[in-house]
Amino acid sequence: MSSSFYLPILGTILFCIPSLAFAETNIRLASWNIANFHHHVDVELREGIGTKRQQADFEALKRYAEGLAADVVAPQEVGTQEAVARLFPASEYQTFIESRYVEDTQAAASKDIHAAVVVRKRDDSKVLEQRDILGLQIADVDEDGGTHYTRRGTALKLDVFGTSVWVVSVHLKSSCSTQAAPDQSTDTDRLIFWQQRLPLKEFIDERVAEHTAFIIAGDFNRRFRQFNFQDPMWRFLNGENLDEPLLVAYPETVTRKCPTRLGASTQPIDWIVMDAKVSDWFKEGSYRVTRSKFADVSAAGGQGSDRLSDHCPIQIDLVLL
Repeated sequence: MSSSFYLPILGTILFCIPSLAFAETNIRLASWNIANFHHHVDVELREGIGTKRQQADFEALKRYAEGLAADVVAPQEVGTQEAVARLFPASEYQTFIESRYVEDTQAAASKDIHAAVVVRKRDDSKVLEQRDILGLQIADVDEDGGTHYTRRGTALKLDVFGTSVWVVSVHLKSSCSTQAAPDQSTDTDRLIFWQQRLPLKEFIDERVAEHTAFIIAGDFNRRFRQFNFQDPMWRFLNGENLDEPLLVAYPETVTRKCPTRLGASTQPIDWIVMDAKVSDWFKEGSYRVTRSKFADVSAAGGQGSDRLSDHCPIQIDLVLL
């Protein structure tokens, strides 16, 4: 058993507002890195980062969140509970942020970014357990000697229509998307990224051993498709038996066209990774990227600004069998 933070969740999530996806599918799952997401207008979450959102920016983000019509969302770079509630109100959703957020809040520590899972309140779903993948949190020493930590990531065990499934939100180490061989690098960022493979694989192997389905969604900071899913990180997570892969990743072939990233790369780094044994849950053709409108991007400071975010949300529909 891995050294993980556990939080048992008791009770059924009460039905509130039906999912717009409910009539067609059992569950709609989305992932969204919302850059440096703070709830205050014109206030940075982390000093010097520069993400000072205006009221119009929050209104645009809210429209995109409503358009997702998602039942489960895995957001990254969450700064506060109040920020999440701006997009996914507490009257409709429950929010579970990795435990370091609670620890930092209680200790009045400096603001940081965290992974979270947000679940729509439905009478056919239960949140059974929350678990952080503690090993993903690794100390990173800055050039000036300061220390900060990578995100833990957090996981929820859900019961949906009597089917158990783990949904995990992750945000792996940045600056590692294109290095072909992180396992052979001496760069600090890539060493940390490569180290994160171990706790993530341990989580996967535990779920496989107990025959519980899992979905890992988030900012992997890795262009898996650029390497034809043959890079060391993917092969380690997916297992060496190519005839019986552990994982299926979405998008498989769709080009990234997020307006705030145009010109940087068309290769995705945000992924929804499914347990291969339940890959038949995926509704064919349901993968979608919600692209920011150019008018909204322009109003939020232009293509170089991350006031909306430097990522666009991705989503898939699942029919649980």
